[in-house]
Amino acid sequence: MSNNQIPIVFNFEGRKYEGYILPMQIDKRRHQPRLFHIMLNTLDFGYIKYLDKQWLLDNSRPQSLANLIGDHILAWSELEREPLR
Repeated sequence: MSNNQIPIVFNFEGRKYEGYILPMQIDKRRHQPRLFHIMLNTLDFGYIKYLDKQWLLDNSRPQSLANLIGDHILAWSELEREPLR
């Protein structure tokens, strides 16, 4: 795992997920990531972005899952960097 990867482990609807989140696109005004690539259980899980104060997945997964992953990213950003909000 490279230094800029965010490790993630969680349970959702009875299934355990483990992997990492990779910051991809930086907001030029705030110098903070706004787009993230997600790898879970060794599979490409897609992308998540923070837009208009909400987390959006690039696929048809539940919003509650987007919020869970987004909350993990926010917690990481508050520990490691400037908060995203």
